[in-house]
Amino acid sequence: MFPRPLLTLLAVVLVLPAAQAAEDNEKEVRHAIDHVTVYRQGAQIKRTATSVIPNGTATLVFPDLPTSIDPSEVRITGTGDFTILSVTHRYHTDTLSGAESQAKRERLQKERNDLHHLMQQEQHWYSILDKEEQLLASHTQYSVKDSGVDLARLMEATKFMRARRIELLQERQAIDKRIGDMQAELTTLDLAMGALPPLRTETHLELLIHTEAQAQTSGAISFGYWMQQAGWDPAYNARVESVANPLKLESIALVHQQTGEAWERVDLSVSTGTPNRNRSKPHLTPWFLHANHQGQRGAAASTAAAANNWLKAQAYNPAVRQVRGQLYDAQGQPLIGATVSVSWWAVCGHRHQRLLYD
Repeated sequence: MFPRPLLTLLAVVLVLPAAQAAEDNEKEVRHAIDHVTVYRQGAQIKRTATSVIPNGTATLVFPDLPTSIDPSEVRITGTGDFTILSVTHRYHTDTLSGAESQAKRERLQKERNDLHHLMQQEQHWYSILDKEEQLLASHTQYSVKDSGVDLARLMEATKFMRARRIELLQERQAIDKRIGDMQAELTTLDLAMGALPPLRTETHLELLIHTEAQAQTSGAISFGYWMQQAGWDPAYNARVESVANPLKLESIALVHQQTGEAWERVDLSVSTGTPNRNRSKPHLTPWFLHANHQGQRGAAASTAAAANNWLKAQAYNPAVRQVRGQLYDAQGQPLIGATVSVSWWAVCGHRHQRLLYD
C-alpha cells in the first residue's frame, strides 16, 4: 500500500497529461458567412466551414463569434464520415491595447494608495493636536486654597502655555505643508495614470464541436443562429419616361444591421415572415354544431350538451341519408362554405351517416 503523499503525487502526474492532451487535441477552424436571411426584425445567419477531421476524438474550435449569439439556439449540421458528439461554448477575451502599460498603472495606483493612507495619518495627528489645545484651554485656574492666586505659579503656567501653543501652531503648519505636498504628488500621479493608454479588451464567443472519426477525413460543418440586431424596411421608386408611358413602380428593401459582423460577399435574401414572434402552434377554439338550431340567428346560444341530449332523444330513421341546412357560429353569423362530417354511431349508437350543410 502506497503512503498518502505518494498517492497524491501519482494522481497529479496522471491528471496533468490528460488535461494537456485535451488542449493539444483542439483544432481551430476558420469559417465564413454563407447565407443571410433578413426579416423585418432580425436575421438568420448561416456559416459554413470545411476542415480535416482528425482520427479519434477531437475538438473543433470556431472562434471570433459575436457574444450576442445565444449558444443554446445554435443549430449545427455536419457532412462527412464523422460523428458530432456534443457542442459546448466558451468566451475568449483578447487585449487590444494597453497591456504593456498595465504594470506601470498598477505601480502608480499602489503609490497613490500609500499616499492616501499617509494623508489620513496626518489628519489623525491634526485631531490629536486639537484635543491637546482644548485640554490646555480648560485649565486656566491657578489659585491656592485659603491664600488666593499664587503669582509665581501663574507666571510659570503662562510661560508653559505660551511655549506649548507656539509648538502646536508649528506642528499644525508642518502637517499642513506635508498634506499639501502629498496632494500635489497625488495630482502628479493622476496625470501620469491618465496619460497611459487605456486597457482595451474584446470578448468573442467560441463554439467547441466535439467530433469522433474512425480515420482522418474531410468534412463540412454548417451552423446557423439568430441575430436580433438586423432588419429591413420597404422603399419604393416610381419611374416614368413620359405621360404617354405607363408608370413603373419598383420596390426595394433597405437592409440594416448592427450585429458586429461583416456581411461582405454573402448570399442575402429578405423575407416578410416574422419568425421571432410566437413559434408555437395556435390554440383553435372549436365551433359546436347545435342540432336544435331552427334557422334563426338568435337561437344559436344552445350548448353542446343540450344538442347531444336532443340528438339522443331522436328515434333512429334508416330512411334518412342526408341532412341539409345552414351552420351558424355562437354569435348567429352564418359559416360560409362549411362541410361537417359527424359520426352518427358516436351519437346514437347506429351506423355512420353524413350531414351536409351549405
